[in-house]
Amino acid sequence: MVPASAEIVGREHWLRQNRQWRDAAATSGGDSCSTGCFPLQPKPLSAKNYDYVYRRLVVDRRPLRKPLPLTDVFPVIVFGWKKAGVWPADPTPAGS
Repeated sequence: MVPASAEIVGREHWLRQNRQWRDAAATSGGDSCSTGCFPLQPKPLSAKNYDYVYRRLVVDRRPLRKPLPLTDVFPVIVFGWKKAGVWPADPTPAGS
């Protein structure tokens, strides 16, 4: 568990909790689900598919054929927002 005093927010917080959940499930045999659970480590989504996934889910509002791991949702959404121009530009380094 993440200590309550730690100030971890947003994506980093989620990634840390997700990692702890996966590690605990792996050591306790959490992948032996009798109802057909999804694997703990699905194949990562390729960056070349971000446009298709974003268009299908957000623009067309259509479901995907297979579930999308939440770890892949963040980069897909950021990709789509950058392409649409609603994501803030990366800050320029000081002294540039």
